[in-house]
Amino acid sequence: MNIFKLSLLGILTLSFLVISAQGFPSEMDYVESEHIIYTGGNKSNDFYEEDELETVELTFTQANYWNTLIANKASGTELEASLTYKGDTYSGVGVRFKGNTSYNNVNGDKKSFNVTTDFITDGQDIDGYETFNFNNCFGDESFIREVFYLNSIRNHIPAAKGNYIQLTLNGQDWGIYPNVQQLNAEFIREWFSNDKGSRWRAISPTFGTGGGGPGTATVPTSPFLAPSLQAANSPAPGSGGCGGFFGGMDVKGVEFGNLGTKNVKDAA
Repeated sequence: MNIFKLSLLGILTLSFLVISAQGFPSEMDYVESEHIIYTGGNKSNDFYEEDELETVELTFTQANYWNTLIANKASGTELEASLTYKGDTYSGVGVRFKGNTSYNNVNGDKKSFNVTTDFITDGQDIDGYETFNFNNCFGDESFIREVFYLNSIRNHIPAAKGNYIQLTLNGQDWGIYPNVQQLNAEFIREWFSNDKGSRWRAISPTFGTGGGGPGTATVPTSPFLAPSLQAANSPAPGSGGCGGFFGGMDVKGVEFGNLGTKNVKDAA
């Protein structure tokens, strides 16, 4: 065995001893009988529960909250709101629009949201999570791609948790959104022995953005992206498309025709 292999074995052994002393991260399991450390593959039983479709209610006290969110987009400034989830209300959460292409090119008002529960109250969280993302599935007519990919790849490499939520804004149904975990220190602690290290985020350059890919410039139309909120336009669960994908979930009466674009009528 050469010096490189000996050094590598020593590093791995030391790392294992350190992790064992500190306790394994939640996404890492050591099977002693096999002498193997497994990562990922754990089922989420919290805010990212995959088998149920819960409703998240955001309530703004500002009469012109929608226009304020638009005005705050460039600076990333959050707007205070309250959030209700599973009967519990969290006051003082911060809400802002997120995304670049998914914000600027979406046809309608179904924007993506970033939400922080500790905007006003330090330490306030939902099941240990303080920041999360409600994405609008821009360019994905099926509304399946992101959550399906994340929950598949998590069996092999560190990746964000993802599920679906039904979103309402000031009591108005805003449709189904992928609920995607923020890649922050909470995420790092789930996969590694500590939350140290560097993370990078790509910021839009001041001189403009690059050209778009082969995707469409607007949200495509389909029975599952209907702008109408009428139940008569909603396909039954299990009938194919998003209805078929959500057919195995406890959807609590959610209308599947509410997935798509929205036009604000009374939120100005």
